Amino acid sequence: SRVTASIPGVEAGPPIVAWSCFLRRPDGDTEERSQTASERKRMSESQIHPTAVVHPSAEIGAGCRIGPFAVLEEDVVLGDGCSVQSHAVIKRYTRLGQGNQVFETAVLGGVPQDLKYEGGRSYLFVGDGNVFREGVTINRSTEPDGVTRIGRHCFFMTCSHVAHECVVGDHVV
Repeated sequence: SRVTASIPGVEAGPPIVAWSCFLRRPDGDTEERSQTASERKRMSESQIHPTAVVHPSAEIGAGCRIGPFAVLEEDVVLGDGCSVQSHAVIKRYTRLGQGNQVFETAVLGGVPQDLKYEGGRSYLFVGDGNVFREGVTINRSTEPDGVTRIGRHCFFMTCSHVAHECVVGDHVV
């Protein structure tokens, strides 16, 4: 949206014009912040449903589509042309390449299901052109700074699961 700002107690002159966006925080409130030119361009090339919850630090590539009630947590990267459908969740420390399709209720980058996991930063790295159908779950690594890795052009069928520390190659069904 286009916002015109004025400063109280300062003589009126030409209006100060800033571009801004409203971001939905995890607590449901919204906050307004200015956008850079590259963010405006990227946002204009992507479609984000108004009910989606997208953390301000999430990086969204050009041409992405984010559906109703989808959640993108902090420190998430979506490559160009990704689709995240309704009620899908992309957890923190997850990196998706270009052209990935994440269907309803999939959860990518969840905390590992391992009693050894002590918290901390670990990652899920996903290549290009993958399909994650409904209910798919993929966990991050258990090890600090470790990686669960998904290759390119894989097809994960409904309700499949990839555990922590797994490495899935290219063209896997």
